[in-house]
Amino acid sequence: MQNSIYGLKVDGYLREVIDISRLQEAIDKFSMATSMGAVVSDVDGIPITKPSNFTSFCKLIRSSSEGLKGCYRSDSVGGKKAWEFRDIYLYKCHCGLNDMATPLIIDDVYWGAVLSGQVLFEKPSPQKLQQIRQMAVKFYIDPDTLENAFKEIQVVSEITCRAAGELMQIVAKYIVEMSIAKITHQKFIQQVEESAKRERVMHQLELSALQSQINPHFLFNTLNAISRLALIEGADKTEEMIHALARLLRRTLQNIDKLAPLQEEIEYIENYLFIQKTRYGDQLDFEIDVEPNVLEVMIPVMTLQPIVENAIVHGIEPREDIGYITIEAKRVENMVRITVSDNGIGMDTDKIMQSLDSSRSLAGLTKGLGLRSVKQRLKHCYNCNDFMEIFSQEGKGTIVTIWIPLHIDNTIEMAVKK
Repeated sequence: MQNSIYGLKVDGYLREVIDISRLQEAIDKFSMATSMGAVVSDVDGIPITKPSNFTSFCKLIRSSSEGLKGCYRSDSVGGKKAWEFRDIYLYKCHCGLNDMATPLIIDDVYWGAVLSGQVLFEKPSPQKLQQIRQMAVKFYIDPDTLENAFKEIQVVSEITCRAAGELMQIVAKYIVEMSIAKITHQKFIQQVEESAKRERVMHQLELSALQSQINPHFLFNTLNAISRLALIEGADKTEEMIHALARLLRRTLQNIDKLAPLQEEIEYIENYLFIQKTRYGDQLDFEIDVEPNVLEVMIPVMTLQPIVENAIVHGIEPREDIGYITIEAKRVENMVRITVSDNGIGMDTDKIMQSLDSSRSLAGLTKGLGLRSVKQRLKHCYNCNDFMEIFSQEGKGTIVTIWIPLHIDNTIEMAVKK
């Protein structure tokens, strides 16, 4: 395990670089949506956020100094196991509850873990309740009180528990990445001083920023929607939304600097639009029409999402009536034409030119990437400026068209990876 990165000491350092308030907000909303307890710890299992939605049972255990030490030990071991496996690690805490550790790994460095759960996978047996009473004596807690608190712990499936953990991992990882990036910004500036390296490094930074295009506002608004659904209805639709978001965000963690079949991009957009429609309700509707013979064409990963997000945020959201988004893909001779059209407020010629002005791409990498970043990536991939077109009328909507070669040779694929 590395002890430092970018000149920063890792052990115990997470609490000094992280945006605690934003992370706390994410943890609180996660707990509200899933009814699970959650906390973020450093590499030693010491919490850096306040406990969110902890069960009464866990609060009683942690009220004992010996019980608290046991919790810290369990959390530390669970987090390091998650780092070892580079994945969510399900384990039983020292009191027998099912917990999970989701590792916060940035650039192959383990910074800490999101610890959540405090649930049971099955109803407690009489033998287990007897063990709880014995545990109460050990920690100087009233046996009846601790047993009753244990009986109140929710019983969930392992699949639901893991899906919730995947969702929280993505949100927390994004916040940690942004916090570390802020601290190390000066070091990145130094890396791009040489003109020969500048273009390559800035390209990688833009790709990383584009990969984080699912911004905190979208994440937190979605979590709000999940929590409202959890309160209003049973659990089926809530679980469906959590799974959709987990599938969507899990793909954003994949290597963005590559090509993927159009079919994967469409599946990604379907999950994204499902979540957005849940948020906007009747204000948003969409249609996807893709010819089967173009589903295997290779396209830069995360090409469509910024275009669709731009259509929703800048085109449809300001409207007061129903907004429509149509995505079409069809073969035209030796090319594939993909169009994303909306009936939003549209934009004038000046705004179109500004949205495609590559000279603005260095100012604020996480803002205004959208159409500009897609154009830059297509240019970088195909070495041509003519693979993206925008037509828009104020008050009538916008049509963004991109052209993808039907056959991509090894030269182009290598260009994507440079």
